[in-house]
Amino acid sequence: MEAANGINSGKPHLRKRGFRLFRPIAVKPDGRRVQSPNWSVRFQHQGKRTCRSLHTADYRLALQRAKQLVSSVRQHGWEGNSIVPAQHAAMTIEELLDRFQKAAVARGLRPKSIKWIVSSLRRIARDCGVQRVCDLTPARIQQWVSECKLKPVSLNSALRTASVVFSRQSLQSMGLVGVKNPFKEVVRPKVDREGFVAPPREWISELMQQGIRELEGDERLGFVLALGCGLRWGEIVSLSWENVLPEGVRVLASLAKGRRSRIVPVGDPVRGVLESSRGTGPVIESNPKLVHQELCSWLRGKGVKDSKPIHYLRKCYGSLAVADHGIFIASKLLGHADIGLTARTYAGQVDKLPAVRF
Repeated sequence: MEAANGINSGKPHLRKRGFRLFRPIAVKPDGRRVQSPNWSVRFQHQGKRTCRSLHTADYRLALQRAKQLVSSVRQHGWEGNSIVPAQHAAMTIEELLDRFQKAAVARGLRPKSIKWIVSSLRRIARDCGVQRVCDLTPARIQQWVSECKLKPVSLNSALRTASVVFSRQSLQSMGLVGVKNPFKEVVRPKVDREGFVAPPREWISELMQQGIRELEGDERLGFVLALGCGLRWGEIVSLSWENVLPEGVRVLASLAKGRRSRIVPVGDPVRGVLESSRGTGPVIESNPKLVHQELCSWLRGKGVKDSKPIHYLRKCYGSLAVADHGIFIASKLLGHADIGLTARTYAGQVDKLPAVRF
């Protein structure tokens, strides 16, 4: 599409815009000239000329963002690029969340993730006593952090989840230009993560045998998938029999927490339970909430004192994976998006460092 518009374009009827859209051209070290797919805007204000990227390849959306940016700069000066534009100053938190939900659905975010993001931001805004976007400042959020009674881990999770609304991709999808992220300047509390203290291998093996022998139905399937495959409870509930393969259990990226697909190999005890119970449709056919309660009750009777007994089984599986195959393979089996999480959680599994053989 014709990109020559704005100042110095030679078209008097387009000069009223006061800006020009173009796509930058980069010169590679080998001399090749590569044009960027995203549009940029060049404009002048108070004798100063600047170029800003609009972060979109859509010409119509770029034109809209350019108009908003130039209008904001002319109204508020050069600081107008980092403050809430006039057309968004009166936007309430609920209006922002409504626009975010529509844009998030169009982007393909999971409904559960959208629900967590919306509830986190709504709670922070309610506790801070703000109703408009421009009133949600870093100072108010920092005061809420200092007065909040949540644990540091939960507090960091709430801040990280709520800040997704103000991420660059979210603001671009909502068509908001110049809205500043108030969570970017917030100092988050330090979290001291303690490594997982794994029980002995003999105790884990005995627990596996007891679960296969004593549990029945969906409780037994959920037990072997958590302890024998290291699956999260959400992955167990969403697992279907078509993803239970002869070589292992396949976890789809759309159903995994870290959006990473993986195939988890299974041992003979777990394979025997899965083959004997194979059916059609979902693996957990009954009410997942009741299955979760029954399985947690059984695990507490076996001496599991963790606040999340089923997730404790996943950590037991991870400790065996680290001991047998190392941090890297264990991270792949567990589906961690960051290998650092695996290293921090299971750092205490290696009590004695082995000597290097030459």
